Amino acid sequence: MKICYIWIERFRNFSNEEFNLASEYKFKYNRDDNTIDIEYLYKLPIDFFGENIKEVTAFVGKNGAGKSNALELICKVIKNYKSTINTNYLIIYEENGQLECRYNFDDILEPNSNFDINIEKFESQINPLKIVFFSNVFDERRNNFGKEITDVSVNNKYFRNSLSKKRETSDFLKQIKFINSSIFKNLNIDYPNKVVISTKVFSNRFNSSMEEKIL
Repeated sequence: MKICYIWIERFRNFSNEEFNLASEYKFKYNRDDNTIDIEYLYKLPIDFFGENIKEVTAFVGKNGAGKSNALELICKVIKNYKSTINTNYLIIYEENGQLECRYNFDDILEPNSNFDINIEKFESQINPLKIVFFSNVFDERRNNFGKEITDVSVNNKYFRNSLSKKRETSDFLKQIKFINSSIFKNLNIDYPNKVVISTKVFSNRFNSSMEEKIL
C-alpha cells in the first residue's frame, strides 16, 4: 500500500490544501467542479528507495510553515479521525496496483475522475496500515492520537513524564527545561553551544522596527 494524495478543506493553517506524496503520480482535486485529475510522472526503478520501502516524501519549510501540522494531518486522515479533523477531505492510495480514493464530504456528492480509480465514501480506517508518528519539535502540543497511531515524538515523551508538573508560560523556559531533562540526555543530541535572544526595538528616526540580537 502507498499513500499518494491528500486534499483537505481546512486544518490548522491549511485552507483548500493538497499534498502529493507519490513519485509517479501528481493529483489535483478541483473543489469547484468536484473532479480529480491525474498527471503521470516518470516511474522510478524498482526498489529505488531500498527493499520494502514504497515511497519517501520530504516536507521542507521554515519554522511555522506547517510541517508538523502536515504530518499530524496525514496520520489522522489515514485513520479517518473525523471527530478531530471535522472538515471535508479525501485521500488517494495505491494498493496492489489499483488506485483507491476515499472521501469524507458533508455537502457535496462523490467526486468524479477521468482515469481508472475506485472511489468510495470514507466509512472506516484504511487497514491494515500501521502508523508511527515522530517529530523532534518540542512545543508541548498534544496530538491526541488514538491507539491506532504510535506516537514516539518528543512532545509525547515529555507529557508522559510531566503530567503532574505545572505548565510553563515561556517557550524559552520550556526549551531550557527540556534541554536539562533526562529525556534530552537519552536522545544523544549535542547541547547547543550558544543562545540567541532576538528583540525588536522601534526606531523613531527611521519609523521602523530593528532587530537586535544578544549572544
